Amino acid sequence: MALIACPDCSKQVSDAAPACPNCGKPIAPVQIEQTRKSFKLVMVIGILIALVGFFLGPVAKGAVPTALLLFGSLLFVGSIIAAWWNHG
Repeated sequence: MALIACPDCSKQVSDAAPACPNCGKPIAPVQIEQTRKSFKLVMVIGILIALVGFFLGPVAKGAVPTALLLFGSLLFVGSIIAAWWNHG
C-alpha cells in the first residue's frame, strides 16, 4: 500500500483508496458491469412470447395462450436470474 499524489489536489492518497479524501477525485477506475447481449435478447424474446400469449388469450380459447404466457414469463424471469448469477 503506497502513497501517491492525487491528480487534482496533489495531496498524498493511498493507492488502495477509491477516491481522494480531500477533493473526492476517483483514484481507482470505476468498474461498471455490463449485461451480455444474449441475456438481453432472451429477455426481449420472453416478453414478446408472453405478450402474444396475453393478447391471444381472449381471441383463442384454450391452453395455447396460457402456455405461451407461462413460457414467455418463465423465459423472461429465467434470463434475469441468469444475468444476475453471471455477474457474481
